Amino acid sequence: MDLFANQLQKNKSIATWSQLLGILNDKDSIGAFINRYGMCSFDKEGKKPPGIIFCDDDNEHFGVWVGNVFNPCIYRGENKVYSSFTPSIDRGDFIKGTFNGCAEIIKKMMFIKAFKRTPYYTEGKEISAFGLRLKFDFEAVAQHYCYPTRYIDVTHSEEVALFFAYTYFENGSYHPIVDFINYSLVIYRADIRFLHSSDPSIMKKISFQVLKRPALQGALAMECAGEIDLKQYFQRQDLPKDPIVSKWIYERFGEGELLWPDKKYDCVYQLADFIQTSIVLDKATCEEYCSIYKCDKDKVYKILNEQGYRIEELKNIIGVEDCDWNCFCNTCKRDMDKRVYKLLRELSWIPVSPSRY
Repeated sequence: MDLFANQLQKNKSIATWSQLLGILNDKDSIGAFINRYGMCSFDKEGKKPPGIIFCDDDNEHFGVWVGNVFNPCIYRGENKVYSSFTPSIDRGDFIKGTFNGCAEIIKKMMFIKAFKRTPYYTEGKEISAFGLRLKFDFEAVAQHYCYPTRYIDVTHSEEVALFFAYTYFENGSYHPIVDFINYSLVIYRADIRFLHSSDPSIMKKISFQVLKRPALQGALAMECAGEIDLKQYFQRQDLPKDPIVSKWIYERFGEGELLWPDKKYDCVYQLADFIQTSIVLDKATCEEYCSIYKCDKDKVYKILNEQGYRIEELKNIIGVEDCDWNCFCNTCKRDMDKRVYKLLRELSWIPVSPSRY
């Protein structure tokens, strides 16, 4: 993919569909063909590529789904068998009308506003292919950084799914399950080709977001409209309750550390953590929350004050000085150059017809 990599590095753009097809078939680039599923079958050395599926979205943007053409599946691992796939916003305090989870929703809104001002978005949105621009899904970005959303996490990596099935989260970190009395380990599997042919009005497939954390986890997401449970699209496989397997998969990912970037170098994590741990909320965002969810502002403010939050008019959404924000953005740009563009150049970009998405 040298030609593609060089062009992306120079101007972050592949101009047309035909140009990409020319690159895919160039003798110095990649010998490939598009099968009836719109997926590439072999690279120039005859090995299986990562199988990126290119999706046309609204004739203005493109998204990508990651998979393996010889095993075009996505996975979800759970350490207990639940009746349905439940998005984080439907758990705990995030029940409409109670206001108990309003602080987390407001913080998510603040995070998205701040993210839109970082180079990850201001520069990343200019990446283009086939005359389309890279699709950002801000709810998906927030989901990756532990904010409540209506999305369900899935991954194209079976091993990553096994990690989440064989571990539990406690005190800020993951631990291997060794006592299986209270656990029923399970992995769910679905074929990407079937998902792409499903009714988009029933199920929304959320594109891969080009950030380091979802890249390490092979992370994708799905959203289901209405009351339909996404679980029906997946096959279930019960896993052995074996402490040896549990320990192996835990150590396979460095006790979980290999699935998350070093926090010192993850700029988006630093931004999310700053907002998550702050007791100061942006006044304009609080008012926007009340307007969107049709909440009584006085009641919301009263609850937030009782929970120890202060509501203020914040500069730069998060209340930092311009010099600090500029320094943060420069760090983001260095990360973009070092990690994000490198990640994009390493992908095998395979087109799929819009009708198949």
